[in-house]
Amino acid sequence: MRFLVLALLVGVLTPLAAPLAQPATDGVTVTATYTGPGTVDEAHPIWVFVLDTDSLGPDVRPVAWKAVSKNGASVTLEATGTVYVRTAYAEQAGYDPSAGRPTGFPIGMFTKDGKTAAPITAAPGAAVSVRFDDRVRLP
Repeated sequence: MRFLVLALLVGVLTPLAAPLAQPATDGVTVTATYTGPGTVDEAHPIWVFVLDTDSLGPDVRPVAWKAVSKNGASVTLEATGTVYVRTAYAEQAGYDPSAGRPTGFPIGMFTKDGKTAAPITAAPGAAVSVRFDDRVRLP
């Protein structure tokens, strides 16, 4: 009888003692650095956008976005498949990405040739860096 009680307790308590491993989610970690004249802070963050296209047309909506308020900081965004990373420095305080495109803001992108956006395969551990200044702005 004691063996049965002990077996039941071990069977009930073991799942509580061993945390379940969380499966890694697909995404991309982006380190964003703005080298222009403005200061990156809470009021003027760098917005990191993940898109499913390399286009910047007016109808393009990001798959995900997050802000970093420290220059050179990293952020992880969930995504799947092939994605493209764009950044924007919020020169004007209070920008809300859900309100639309950050017109006139300095922008950057993950690129390999310095001219075009490079595709990234979103996966656990995928990481890129984007360094940009104020020479290119979103029209």
